Amino acid sequence: RQQPVDRLQLHPLQPAETPTLIAAMLGAPAAPPVAARVYQGTDGNPFYVTELVRQLASAGVDLATAAAANADWRIPEGVRQVIGSRVARLSEAAQALLHAMAVLADAPRVELLVALQGGTARDLVPPLEEALAAGLLQEQADGYAFAHALIRQTILEEPSLPRRQLLHLQTAEAIE
Repeated sequence: RQQPVDRLQLHPLQPAETPTLIAAMLGAPAAPPVAARVYQGTDGNPFYVTELVRQLASAGVDLATAAAANADWRIPEGVRQVIGSRVARLSEAAQALLHAMAVLADAPRVELLVALQGGTARDLVPPLEEALAAGLLQEQADGYAFAHALIRQTILEEPSLPRRQLLHLQTAEAIE
């Protein structure tokens, strides 16, 4: 606690680097389809790769077999906790915005977000800026999108089924 800490900015792994990390973690290479799926599901984010491989290994999934690439993989608990803690630090308005966006397709139009939030475009600015500053969203030419697919998936799975159904209904009404 009292020692200085150096924070390192890790860049995403390249597709060819993901199998190297997996082999270093497990002591054996993963099957190429498994390594490809790990990369695809994590976009090469080293933390996400590490957590996913740890979860799969602890669940007894044999990553050396190509059949493991077809298994049902869940979001690792460590990833879920990190994303959840980042979302929990946001205001209620920013959290509501993220939950609404999780139901929508990538890069929803601002008009649709305003309709879902029930306010004006001016009301949307503070929660959008907050989510952008937290690194959960990123600007795109045609709107906003989650910084990573696992962020969207984690937020989408967080509410109860009735709450998700209500969000889907509100989204359909806003689109109409």
